[in-house]
Amino acid sequence: MSTPPDQTQTPYASAVAGYADQDWLRLDVPGHQAWSGRESLLTTYFGRRLLELDLPPLVDGLDYGDRPTPLGQSARLAASAWGARKTYFLTNGGSKGNLVSCIALRSIGEQVLVQRSVHSSVIDGIALAGLDASFVIPVVDSELGIAHGVSADRLRNALRANPGVAAVYIVTPSYFGAVADVRALAEIAHDAGAALVVDEAWGAHFGFHPDLPSRALHLGADIVVSSTHKMAGSLTQSAMLHLGEGPLADRLEPLLDRAFRAMQSTSASALLMAALDIARQQLVTGGSKAISESVSAAARLRSGVTTEGGSVILDCAS
Repeated sequence: MSTPPDQTQTPYASAVAGYADQDWLRLDVPGHQAWSGRESLLTTYFGRRLLELDLPPLVDGLDYGDRPTPLGQSARLAASAWGARKTYFLTNGGSKGNLVSCIALRSIGEQVLVQRSVHSSVIDGIALAGLDASFVIPVVDSELGIAHGVSADRLRNALRANPGVAAVYIVTPSYFGAVADVRALAEIAHDAGAALVVDEAWGAHFGFHPDLPSRALHLGADIVVSSTHKMAGSLTQSAMLHLGEGPLADRLEPLLDRAFRAMQSTSASALLMAALDIARQQLVTGGSKAISESVSAAARLRSGVTTEGGSVILDCAS
């Protein structure tokens, strides 16, 4: 049995900090030159340290050079933490993960079945990749006027009506907090020979506390988009894309690799990637306590709204 990785480490963030601590004149980008001994509006607003940490890509000992690089080590720690076969650090939000996923899916088939309430970036990805999409309507609460997730029966019927679908694209949790039965949806999709892609943008913290739902990767999802900045504490615009250990992993991995490279900026932000590294370490090593406090605070808020405000609270997670 292999030894579990040390999740207390932050290889990339620590390497960036160490590089920034070196006292030398930078003659490369970014154009702010990491302060360079002169004051500027950037240092007035953000402080000198942020500029020192704002490093360009292709720096030996950070994301370039002898493997494994610190960036590669951090991505592998994230994959281990979320239970993925491989994790990609995204510097253009979960939207980039949706675009990458759609491009990769085009190489396994043209037909996809998509939850009608997906994020607009999925629709953009469908258009960009030239996919032919059919839609499945999620369960809609007519009283509250909100959409929840796709049910197993609805997915099964939609796949029967659309044979030959290469992938199913769903959203869970919904924008209103409802969690779909991902395990059942994965089984139905796989029985039809289709990959299951889950936009889990609002569930990056799932699986890190017993009072929270299980994460989609543990329930059979093949690809998961995770907006780490929303619920896991990284900087805005930083996110992750996870490849699961499902039956299509061998086929999907090289496709995701290529799509990721096609969509990746050649000037990816060191600040955003370091934030992902730090957020992962914080969530794994101290997330349970923080989540417990948040769950308790939410329970007190629900109780107060119900008893004093006279309102009914919808519990979408149950």
